[in-house]
Amino acid sequence: MKATSATGNDLGEYFTPRHIVKTIVKLVNPQIGEKIYDPFCGTGGLLIESFRHIYITMPRNDRTLKLLREETIFGNEITNTARITKMNMILAGDGHSNIQMKNSLASPVEGKYDIVVTNMPYSQTTEYGALYDIPTKNGDSICVQHCIKAIDKTSENGRIAMVVPEGFLFRKDLQKTREYLLSKCFVQSIISLPQGVFLPYTGVKTNILYLKKIKQKFIQKQFWYFDVKSDGFTLDNNRRKLDSESDLEKILANRNPEIEDKATPLSVGFDLISIDAVRQNDYILVGNQYKNIFNHDNLKWNLVKLKEVTKVLSGYAFNSQNFNSELGIPLIRIRDLKTHEPVTKYSGEYKENYIVENGDLLISMDGEFNAVLWRGGKSLLNQRVCKLYDFKNCINEYIYWVIKKPLKIIEDNTPYTTVKHISTKQILDIVIPLPPLNVQSQIVERIKENEKQIAEKSAAIKILKSSIENELDNMWGAKS
Repeated sequence: MKATSATGNDLGEYFTPRHIVKTIVKLVNPQIGEKIYDPFCGTGGLLIESFRHIYITMPRNDRTLKLLREETIFGNEITNTARITKMNMILAGDGHSNIQMKNSLASPVEGKYDIVVTNMPYSQTTEYGALYDIPTKNGDSICVQHCIKAIDKTSENGRIAMVVPEGFLFRKDLQKTREYLLSKCFVQSIISLPQGVFLPYTGVKTNILYLKKIKQKFIQKQFWYFDVKSDGFTLDNNRRKLDSESDLEKILANRNPEIEDKATPLSVGFDLISIDAVRQNDYILVGNQYKNIFNHDNLKWNLVKLKEVTKVLSGYAFNSQNFNSELGIPLIRIRDLKTHEPVTKYSGEYKENYIVENGDLLISMDGEFNAVLWRGGKSLLNQRVCKLYDFKNCINEYIYWVIKKPLKIIEDNTPYTTVKHISTKQILDIVIPLPPLNVQSQIVERIKENEKQIAEKSAAIKILKSSIENELDNMWGAKS
């Protein structure tokens, strides 16, 4: 593989923690007679654990021992670390004969193995994309394709458990690869690991994909998603073991939950994600985007999507050559939403629909997804800011308050590589309770009255604190 990693490690390879290795191997539960393959095996942790797992669970005799040592474990490693892997396998009981120093991506294998377990290299480019079904230089795509192709089409229970960077689940340039994955495999579960699992080597957030490649045609409707909050260790460079229970134990206790038997896995933190919802959302596989976050059972008002009661206009990318600090009309940038005092002016031509007036409801679409009732005067709507308008059966001030919570939840669950971004589609799909107009007005007035009291009491508290400080200064003889 040609290494152009942005992660600081030339080959994007990282040590896989022992407890993550054990989790992956227990997920796939390899058995004697199956061929296990790691195309990016590093020092061989996943293969050694697979070897030991089979050795402990199999009936041991001359035939099975020979089969385990010579025809079960297969792995490639691009660097001369392969020599260390061979030695580690020998120390584990053998199984080293099928470990090769080899660039796996340059040598795709077609239907040769029963199981693939791997922690793939991240953020690479490759010269061998033309050898695969979806040609690309993107190493993340080719690594996943390599693993899928490697499973034997005739295997009754072909399966893959691989660690991927979270970007694979949502990046636009990998959409076709995710679509390919869903067409070739049954997604048994996606396990979101907390950021910090691979510290101190990398802070990249990762997921475990647990896939089954079955030979008959099938239509998958749902998959299981689990968001790991704790893997049993502190999420810092020290990675100290915690006394509390690890979420990984919950996963292993429910590692093969059948779709029909929902109660137990749902009760311990699994979520069922609709494949149709994934298809309609650019094949994004980040489960938190589809979780039913609110319990709507006890709401007394009808639920509507924002698109049923309002429209949205995304800001325009105005020509920077016409920016000026003194002439023209103020231009609203994201940073201006907090101050309501635009520092940039635009002196070029513009369309009237990009005009913002006091009281307009704006939302910042990058970074923090804040809702703002504009009070900075007549201004222009710049890119990365959107405006809600044309309200029906609702008051814009009510919408301003009621969407704050869902916007925050979307922000907390939005994956990102550099800056979080919310789309206009996501905004319009926000579901809100919609009481009658008179009730909306009452709610807004109560909130405004509470805000007024908060402001008054905050001012009083500030005065009291100042009085205390003056009293203490006087005690020490300081000038008041």
